[in-house]
Amino acid sequence: MSLIRKLALTGLIVAGVAAASPSVAADPETRSFRDWRVVCDNGGDCVAYVGATGGPTAFVRIAMPAGPEAEPEVMIGAWGQDPDSGLDLVIDGAPRRLAAGPESEWAGVAQARGAEARQLLEAMAAGDDMTLSVAGETAAVSLSGVSAALLWIDERQGRLNTVTALIRRGNRPASMVPGSPELPRIRARPASISQFTQSDHPAVPAEVLAHPSVADCRRDWGEPVNGDGILYAEVGPSMRVWGVQCYMAAYNAGHVLFVTDHRGRNVRPLVLSGVDEEVEVFTNVDIGWSIVNNVRGRGLGDCGVIQVWTLAVRGFELASERRMDECWGMPPELWPALWRTR
Repeated sequence: MSLIRKLALTGLIVAGVAAASPSVAADPETRSFRDWRVVCDNGGDCVAYVGATGGPTAFVRIAMPAGPEAEPEVMIGAWGQDPDSGLDLVIDGAPRRLAAGPESEWAGVAQARGAEARQLLEAMAAGDDMTLSVAGETAAVSLSGVSAALLWIDERQGRLNTVTALIRRGNRPASMVPGSPELPRIRARPASISQFTQSDHPAVPAEVLAHPSVADCRRDWGEPVNGDGILYAEVGPSMRVWGVQCYMAAYNAGHVLFVTDHRGRNVRPLVLSGVDEEVEVFTNVDIGWSIVNNVRGRGLGDCGVIQVWTLAVRGFELASERRMDECWGMPPELWPALWRTR
């Protein structure tokens, strides 16, 4: 099992009691088409992407939201590069300069939207060769699978043979395209003020420290622990969340989480569910009214899983999940979403 899959154990269970699942708008799905990957989330939005080879760590990303009024967006980017240094696509020998994209602390990004993006997609689908130029360096970008990826998005979003289709365009009006599915809504609990802080917390319950799940994690990973490695958050007048570190690696630190009452009693391991799997060991975790699991696939930070659970009326519910299984230089804010909520 890969590091990402092993660590990305993902949530709607708190303290051993299943929380009610939000109504699912659509089933998230990931597909591969030769060198291209496609991810569609529970709201029907889709992202296709590919990595560059033989040059800078770079990527091409195609986003198509759901709904009849949506327009595509093409992004190109290179990890650690300044976008002002120049980002260009060259398709079958024809250079195509893209406008500067959203600022990122991780990568230089350029983008095209609407009609310009559609022109790029038509050229990609019909092209034989594509390269990405970054500050004078050139990297190859495969076109193998891009047509199939775009066709699958058209099919999934109900665009085939409509004027909105990415690749199989027809005369059917945009009104024939289904609207965006309604996203699940989380009924978050109101926050309250605590007398304790992360650095000034009450004594850790002995039952938390001695719980078998901590020893199991330390035995499985066999990594040293950084100090006491204790995390603490008070989430309401009668619930405390504790984290006990069970391993420390080069760029990931793991914690087992527990829930107790306000007196540190009634200890229960916190196991949360995501799109594919359950999370029993949390990575680079932040805890509080929201719990953030941030799995890094490698030290560079361009791949992994980021999941957020929000404390709701019936327990912690999955609020968002983004995943990037391939280390292709894509900054975390651009990773494809699998799950979104309102």
